[in-house]
Amino acid sequence: MASQAISPQKVTISGMRIPTSLLFVVGLLLAPFGADALAASDPSNVAEAMQSAEQAQTNLNYVWTIIAAAMVFFMQAGFALLESGFSRAKNAVNIIMKNVMDASAGALVFFAVGFGLMFGTS
Repeated sequence: MASQAISPQKVTISGMRIPTSLLFVVGLLLAPFGADALAASDPSNVAEAMQSAEQAQTNLNYVWTIIAAAMVFFMQAGFALLESGFSRAKNAVNIIMKNVMDASAGALVFFAVGFGLMFGTS
């Protein structure tokens, strides 16, 4: 059975066609992490590589937390629009204000309690 060359239209992952340009961009973004792994092959650099990997993981955790928080705020805006669409026009401002207060109270409670539970004393 002869092997076929991979063409840009034939790259599939779990049945989905993936453009090769997207794979190229993902490869470029992940390349620095591979360089750290190659540097770790030298026993003298293992401790530095482990510290670098831990720092990268911590930074990625912070970035993901910020992205998730932004998604939650957009979700709150979506709920406000959904609820105001289901109510009468005279109650739309009241519904929007209730949603703004809900998001504000949630942010204050996260600041008071949630942040400490999430990140500890660091």
